[in-house]
Amino acid sequence: MNVIRRSSNHFGLLLLCILLGTGFASSSSSQAQSAQTASSQTASAAAFEKIKSLAGTWEANAGTGKVTSTFRVTSGGTAVVETFMSPDEGEMVTIYTLDGSRVLLTHYCDTGNQPRMQAASYDSKTNQIAFGFLDATGLTSPNDPHMHQVVFTFTSANEHSENWSFFKDGKSSMVVPITFHRVS
Repeated sequence: MNVIRRSSNHFGLLLLCILLGTGFASSSSSQAQSAQTASSQTASAAAFEKIKSLAGTWEANAGTGKVTSTFRVTSGGTAVVETFMSPDEGEMVTIYTLDGSRVLLTHYCDTGNQPRMQAASYDSKTNQIAFGFLDATGLTSPNDPHMHQVVFTFTSANEHSENWSFFKDGKSSMVVPITFHRVS
């Protein structure tokens, strides 16, 4: 009888240790996930602040003439609206928003579709934000021509570049590099 009690006590202790160990592992795992989420929210917030710092009017010389881009912070600081004017393409609008731990953009393109992209990375050392394709409205097929990626590089408070990648038939068909200078 004593042997059984001792065994069941050991079993109880063993079970308690396993449960506590699992609890600690879960707690440790959830703490790591919380730290990762907080870190990505911090990086996203920094990236969104970079986008907000573009508020104003920008110009660039393109192969087709002068292009203008105006950034405006709106909706209580929760969105940035970029209005792009080009002699060839006319007017296009891109809206940037912070959505929890990610920065999103929706590009209202002159091709008639609206690709959504998510900031895949923000590197504060190189001052680059890279956006990658999420989905789009106005596409009948993923092979339809559409903007698929864009990389912002912040050179200074008065200069930045945007490299837009245009996809067709499932692959990049052209990259449109534009270097903007602040006008106001």
